[in-house]
Amino acid sequence: MWLVVMTSLMGTPSYAENNSSLDSIHTKEYIEKISITEPHRALKLIDEMETHRQLPQFRLDKLRSIVYQNGLNMFRMALTYSLKAYRNDSVRRHPDEALALLELITDQYNVTGNYTESTRLAVEGIELAKQTGNKRSEANLLLYLGINKWFMGLKDEADEYVEQAIQMQEQVVGESREWGLVDDLIYIYGMKITFAIEDKKYQKAIDLLPRYEKLMEQLSVCPDLPDGICDMRWASAYASYAYIFVTNGQPDKAAEFYRKFEETDYASTDDGNQMRFDYLIATGRYREALKHIYHDNQL
Repeated sequence: MWLVVMTSLMGTPSYAENNSSLDSIHTKEYIEKISITEPHRALKLIDEMETHRQLPQFRLDKLRSIVYQNGLNMFRMALTYSLKAYRNDSVRRHPDEALALLELITDQYNVTGNYTESTRLAVEGIELAKQTGNKRSEANLLLYLGINKWFMGLKDEADEYVEQAIQMQEQVVGESREWGLVDDLIYIYGMKITFAIEDKKYQKAIDLLPRYEKLMEQLSVCPDLPDGICDMRWASAYASYAYIFVTNGQPDKAAEFYRKFEETDYASTDDGNQMRFDYLIATGRYREALKHIYHDNQL
């Protein structure tokens, strides 16, 4: 139910600062901003940046990885580019960027079902995070240890890692207006909610909703927020809680959240269309579910 966290590229130095032809759209910041809403255009701009050598190759490959993941939901292609970036010798001169790539690769291995490699890269990343004092990255990687353990059936260990990740990231975020920090914490809570759903602990998931909503309010006022990310996070939450409330015997509350889900722009995307199935099936709206499945197959 929860979409993969968008890894921020904050702190990446510019490679083309002496290039007077560099404009506002041929930048990593702009690519990040449109990576969800205009992925094909983002890839075209990256190709143009590569032609004019406006960024080192490993940064271009990392940008491609993020666009394929966030905008096109093509995780194997995303993994191909993130691994290419990480294996580039130049990245070793930039420990912070190497760490960000380890987070990205850990995430992508997890999504593609390679929990062993995801765990190995997470452990490698945690060591680098400790060396560089990067608590944010350490929290993210602890989360992925938890996710991997959960999928391996080691749920007690998983809960411990996820709780460690939340506590560490709560300290990092505070009252921050840096969107990437806040979004990372939202994602961690999202996974905690997902685990509660899968374990049929619906009241536990409901108890997490106020904190999730407060963090979304914090995210919504962050400057430089990528287009569509709030809408995407709300859509995920609304669809999830529609299912949670109907399964918990609160149909009116469930209907309210499903209505909110349908009002998001993300609900009309391919990924958003899939988010509605659990609620529709739980409420016996099989014809409507079939209609959306047919719509998906026509795309």
